Order: sequence, then C-alpha cells, then structure tokens
Amino acid sequence: MYAIALVASLIVLGATGGAWGLLLVSIIALAHALPARGAIIGTTVARFLIATLTVLMFYQVESVIAWLCRVHASPQLYVFGGAVVVGILWVLARRRGSTARLTFGRQDAALLLPAMLVTGLYLALVILPSEADSRSILRATNVGRDDTSHMAMLNALVRNDANLLIDDSALPLMALGEHATYPMGWHVSNAVLLASFDPASKTANMDDFIVRYFVIKVLSLGFVVLALTILTFRLASQFGFSMRRFWPTLSVYTGIAYVTFLVVLSQFTLGFFSFLGLMIYTLLFVTLVIDAWRRDDRGFGIKDAVMLLCVTASALTWLLTAPALLLTYLIVKLHQSKTLRRIPWASWLGSGLAGMFFLFQVWDVTHHTGSAISILAAP
Repeated sequence: MYAIALVASLIVLGATGGAWGLLLVSIIALAHALPARGAIIGTTVARFLIATLTVLMFYQVESVIAWLCRVHASPQLYVFGGAVVVGILWVLARRRGSTARLTFGRQDAALLLPAMLVTGLYLALVILPSEADSRSILRATNVGRDDTSHMAMLNALVRNDANLLIDDSALPLMALGEHATYPMGWHVSNAVLLASFDPASKTANMDDFIVRYFVIKVLSLGFVVLALTILTFRLASQFGFSMRRFWPTLSVYTGIAYVTFLVVLSQFTLGFFSFLGLMIYTLLFVTLVIDAWRRDDRGFGIKDAVMLLCVTASALTWLLTAPALLLTYLIVKLHQSKTLRRIPWASWLGSGLAGMFFLFQVWDVTHHTGSAISILAAP
C-alpha cells in the first residue's frame, strides 16, 4: 500500500506540479514508523503531529543545504528529498518490526478538541462575514506592521521557490529589504507547504495571497494548541490523570484554555508569526524530553532526531532559544547514559550539526547587519 501510494503521488507530482500527495505519504509513513509506546505521546494524533512537524522542520535543513551548495531548489525537490529520508526510516522500522498501527480513539478526539475549537473560532470570524472578502481576513488577524512584514516574507519565499533570500539577487523580492536577515525557518516550512498544495501561489495577486497567508497562520495556531494540549495531558499523566474521569479532564482543558488565551492568541493577533513556530518547537521538545527522561534509552532513535530537529528549526526561526534546547538535550542524554563516554556518537554528531546550523544563522544575521542598518537609516 505504501508503494502504491508513493507511485500515485509521484504521478500527481508529474502531472500537476503539486507535491501534496508525496507530502501526505511522507507524513503517514513517518507516523507509522514512530514508536507508539506511552499513553499520550503514542496516540495517533500525537504521532501525526510529530511526523508533520518533523517533515516541515527537515525542509528548513534542506533550504540551508541548498543555499550552501548554491542550488536554486524547488518545493517539489524539498518534498522529494524529505520523502526519500522518510522512506529509508520507514523501511528500517519495518525490518525491525517496530512500526505501529494508526487507529483513532477516544484519547485522539480529546487531544484534537481544543485545536479544533480555537481554529474553528478564527475561521468563523472570516467565513461568517464573507469568506470571499479579504477585509474580513485582515480584521481577523491584524493590520499592524509585524503581521504585514511576515506575510511579505512568506510571499517572497513562495515566489523564490522556498529558497532562502540571503543572496542579494533575491532581495528585490522582499517588500522590506532589511528583513532579508530575519530568521526564516518557519516561513520556509510554510512556503514549501503552501507551494505543495497550491502551486499557483507563486503568481497569486496580493488579495489572493492574503487568504493563503490567513489559512497558513490559522494552521500554525492549530499546531500550537495541539502541541500545548499534548504537553498538558502528558504532564497530567505524571500525576495519575485519567481521561475517563470528567472533572480532571475539565480542569486540564481549563488550563489549556488559560494558556491559549493568555499567551498563544496574543502572539497570533499581534502578528508574531515566527513566535508561533517557536512555541510549536518548544512545546514538542519539552514533551519529548519528559517522555525520554523516564526511559532508559541509551541509544539514538527517531525521537532523538526529532529533538535535534527542534533545536535546528529553533535556531533557524529565532536564535535565542536554540542553545538552551541543545543544552537540555545533552543533559537528557547524560541522564540516560550516566556518563559522558556512554552518550552515543550519533547524539554528539547530531548535536554538532545542530550547532552548525545555529552558527549559520548567527553568521547570516551578523553578515548583513551593516546593510540592514543603512537601509533602516535611509530617508
């Protein structure tokens, strides 16, 4: 079935230019290969979230590699490269007999509920007035400069085939030239996602792109709330929590709602698009840390790779959190291995690569600082 789906998605890619089929197959295959142990993190919804974010974060790594190799890649190439890596992981998991079935149960519905309610609320703010009216979309998000600049960055990346805008020849695509040094990690992921499902976005006019940006932004909001829900239920399970009891479940939902309205929605409405991605990485990383802390996994597995991808994506999206996440990962591996010598070489190698991506982003920001200041100081 996986081979048939893979061939069908490649046919769709060749016929329409849309890589959505290959993207979906990659996510399903990776979710199938992820371990299903644990009551919360082993649910189908949690595994799909981890798989989706892993694929999107890997596209950021590919974009940096493409720039370093001076290759003008395309969203289809990013998706194909990710599918090759996922296919290798899926084959290895099948040979080891570690793939797990994907079933939808009561726990999955409970985890999905908050994200569906919040995203449904913001979609209703657009659809109820007029889903064809871009002004209702602007009212539902924000018309401030931050939101406008993030939308312009995403638009520039889509028009540049999701390639990083570090090269001076790509700067004319930017609405604001000084934003060329802004960490574009989460924008890159969504540029590939948008171009995969809608190749016409590259030539869309601004009114149509506002609609696409709103959909991407609401999807990011849903990812944040879903990651927050999984983390909250995972923390509650440490205290003997059970979803079968009404009042404990209601109290967990209350906590999720409190954090969502106090922190998440404020970033959403203020237009800090990158902070949504940053919250997703951090929440997922903390969930995996909690899961790994109580397990005696001295080796290097898929979840280790996901945690290191969170470090890398965080560095490419907003610099300051990456060192803390990387240090936390090494502390977790030291806790599992007891001594530095027993930490797997793959963990050291992965940590070094994540650190190199952090240094790349530092170089990108500092290398263009002088030109960015001169642009800001211009009349």
